[in-house]
This record gives sequence, structure tokens and C-alpha cells, in this order.
Amino acid sequence: MDQAVRAVTLAAALVAVAACDLGQRADEQALIAQFDLIGSRDGFVSAAVGPQWRSDEITVRFSEDGTLRGDINGVPVTGQWEWRDDEVCTAFRVSDAGGSGCSQVGIKPGELLVIPRSGEGAPYTYTEV
Repeated sequence: MDQAVRAVTLAAALVAVAACDLGQRADEQALIAQFDLIGSRDGFVSAAVGPQWRSDEITVRFSEDGTLRGDINGVPVTGQWEWRDDEVCTAFRVSDAGGSGCSQVGIKPGELLVIPRSGEGAPYTYTEV
């Protein structure tokens, strides 16, 4: 698999999130319970904007002006974010491909939680770098 395709595949994890449902496994619910869900743009800015965040091969930084930058396995990622209702929504480019989606997120000191839509994967965390 070429690096751009792998980068886009990994980038899908960055944007595929929304509210969790009652069918989630107990271990996922236990993970989510460790975090405070972010419910406003101001809360997201206060918690997530500024630091660099890392999860496996993905590194990302959200800026207050609504942009995001980072990389996936060294391939640059650029894009925008905005707050809609109780989610952060992103649109991004990786190499010559891109994607978009909305995410419900949680925070605790030094970690950002991403909660994928039911059936789109397990919750995962970013660590502040």
C-alpha cells in the first residue's frame, strides 16, 4: 500500500467520531468514563487548541483560527476545524486525497479522547506531546 493511501486510511480515524451509543462494549464505556466530554467551542479551544497531539502514526495541532496541521507517518496533513453542536468537525488533505467528518471528543490532563461512531472503530486517545 503506498504511503499516501495508508495516510488517508489512518486519517479516517482522525475525523470519524460522534456520540457513543448504549451498545458499546464495557471496556469502551470504562475508557470514556475517564474523560470529560467537551460540549462547546470554548471548551474545545481551551482543552485542545495549541498543544501538539500524537496517536500512533498521527500527529496533529489545532489552531484557534480554525486550521489544523500535522502528519501521518511523515506525510503532511493540513485542514480546517469548526465546532458544530457538540462536535468538532474537520476537513483535511493528506497528499492528494482528503476527508471530512465530525467528532465527539473528551479531555483529561495530557490526553484527548476520540469516540468513533458505532461500528466505525473503538475509542482512541491522543497524548499531548
